[in-house]
Parts: sequence; structure tokens; C-alpha cells
Amino acid sequence: MAVMNDLMRPVDVLLDSYSQVGPRVRPIFDLVTFPEAFVPQRELLTTLETICDGNSTGCVHVGIRPSNGPSHLFSRDEAQKLAGEIAALSSSTCSDLTIFSKWVESLAKDDMINIACFFLVDAERKLRVSLHPKMIRSRFERSMQPDDHMVEATLVTVITLIPTDKKLSAINLQPVICADATTLEADRPHGGPISLINDYPELLSGQIPDHIDIVSVVTCTPQQVEQSKEGVPHRYWHERFSDVFETAQRHARHHYAAFILANFLLLEDGTAGGVSGVFLPVTPPSQATGKQFALCCNGKPRSSLQGRNRWSRPDDSPLEDWSSRGFTLGLSAWDEHDESVRVFQGTIARLPRDNPLWETRQSLSECRVRVGKRSDSGKIEFNWLGENV
Repeated sequence: MAVMNDLMRPVDVLLDSYSQVGPRVRPIFDLVTFPEAFVPQRELLTTLETICDGNSTGCVHVGIRPSNGPSHLFSRDEAQKLAGEIAALSSSTCSDLTIFSKWVESLAKDDMINIACFFLVDAERKLRVSLHPKMIRSRFERSMQPDDHMVEATLVTVITLIPTDKKLSAINLQPVICADATTLEADRPHGGPISLINDYPELLSGQIPDHIDIVSVVTCTPQQVEQSKEGVPHRYWHERFSDVFETAQRHARHHYAAFILANFLLLEDGTAGGVSGVFLPVTPPSQATGKQFALCCNGKPRSSLQGRNRWSRPDDSPLEDWSSRGFTLGLSAWDEHDESVRVFQGTIARLPRDNPLWETRQSLSECRVRVGKRSDSGKIEFNWLGENV
């Protein structure tokens, strides 16, 4: 709630360098992605009710969990109740959730599912909401206990954003949950949602977009922790996600997809989490990134171009010495942090498919970190990293 309030809070704008503060305007964001199983359903409903009658917003993608109980999984009845409560907010949300609600009705009473939510207020000031279930079970969701064992879903979700400005192109966005983005084996032979819409489109109903521009991934997964040659600890993107970034280039509909991932810094049991950030299948920006970010490139050193492509390590100098095909940039997991919340903010200057082939490809710009610290009163107060509080 603190992050959402900070995102939606109006900011002061100077009319010019000599004048007083002008009218307060709302900050603009296009997409914010939170981790898996992040928000209790009660807080989600409160948020939706709050923005329901407001101005248009950017997109929010967040993993959700029941308000009560230790598990992040929803029973069939809990999922039906949640969909019904959201549908009651407006006619637009009711129609958005028709397919999801019908799919939930087909579940057995004891089936447990993992759900995430994608929502926004559109250009017509209508609340739009998509609930989508997880299709591939992680090893943490396989259990002898029925209440802790996730049933793999059979529902694929793709969202098309149609701009009111006709000079702009539509954007196709695929929201997925953690293991959905990976190549983990599923119970069914067709794989997860990325594989399905590329390799088995005949199984899907409705119009399938020719290309996916953004894959938004809510995650809760441990990461690898290692030390550099200088003894500095760092974390790597989980190898299964690194594999996904490479595999996507072999899927026709995901050739130019940007991947946005959000993870917990520390998981509930204290296991190292992270990293949160973005993957782009273009050459990285040429500027240094600073210790608040972790940059990893896919390519090879120019001194050994006959070698195999690989992901760079912190001891490499990929910006200076590498020929890179793509990169990840995310929050670094430095040890001296004392923030309750860190939010990575950046601008994809041009989506990969919008980069002209005969110009230098644009990628990320305006990368900053928004940090929230808990005050003595318990309130989380936000500033940009590096600002004096």
C-alpha cells in the first residue's frame, strides 16, 4: 500500500525556475510489477475500490494470496469469491473476468491454484482487471498435503493495450507467474504459456497476437549467491530465467519481447532472493551503471570472438570489452542496505521491435532507485536513492 500510495501521490511542479510551485500532477508510469504472492486479497480489493472512480493509470501486475491462512494458494471457492467481489466493482471488470470465472467453475472443489492480478484504469476511466492463474508448478508447490499442492492451470492470458493516439502501435503484454516463464516440465506436454502460444497455437481460442512486446513476471524464487575475485558478494539471475531470455529469441512471437521481473530480496525463510529488473534483447547502454544496479550481458569478449556466448560475471567488463546481444539490468543486492522497500525505475526508450535497424538501438534510460525507509512512527517514507532525507 505504501508503494501504491507513493506511485499515485501527486507531485509539485515548478512553472519555471523563478516561480512558485504550480499545480500538483500525478506521476506517470506505464507498468509496475510486484513479486509473486505479494498482496493479500483484502488489500487488493481496497486498492481497486480506491482507484475505481479515478483518472487513468498505468498498469499494475501483482501476485496475490488469500487474506487468511499460511498458504499463497487459493481454493476454487476462494477464487470464485475473489472474482465475484472484483466483478461487482464495475461492468467493465465483470466482462473482463468472464473467461476466468468460467474456468474456475471447471475446477474440482479441492483444487488449489496460484493467482496474480493485472489491473489499470483505462483511457475511458474504466477499471480493467485480469486475474490469471499459474500454469507451471514450481518445486515449492509440490506437496504431500493437498492444501499446499498447486494444480497447474489451463488458461493462457495475453493483454492488448490499444492507444487512443492512432500514431502509436498497440502493445501486447503477457503476464505470467514465476515458473510460467521457465522451461520447467509441466504435467501436460505442451509446456507453459510462452511455449503454448508459439508451438501449439491451435489449442488456444480467440485471436493470438503476432508478437508479444512485454512479458511481466511476478516471481518468488531463490537466487544464486557467489563472490567476485575481490570477495564482493553478488547474486545472479536464476539460471532458468537466463535460459528463458535466450529461448525467447527462438520463439517467433517473443523475438523482440522485453521481460520485466520482480522478486523479493529475501524470501520468507531467509533465503536470498532478488534480482528484480529488466531483460532486453538489444545491446546494453554504453554508460556505467553504478553499484545500485547489477548489469549482466549475454555475449562474448571481443578478444575471443570465436568462443561461445555466455552471461557476463561481475569481474568482466562487458560495457567496455564485450560484444553483447542482450542484457539484464536490475537491483543489486548490496549488503549495507537498510531500506524496507526498493523500487527499480527505468524507461525503455524504445521497445526492441520499434528500433530502426539502421540506427543505433536505444534501450534503457533514466534508471533510478526509489527507496522506502520505515520511520519511528512506522510509516514508510520514500526518497530517491542518493537524496538526503
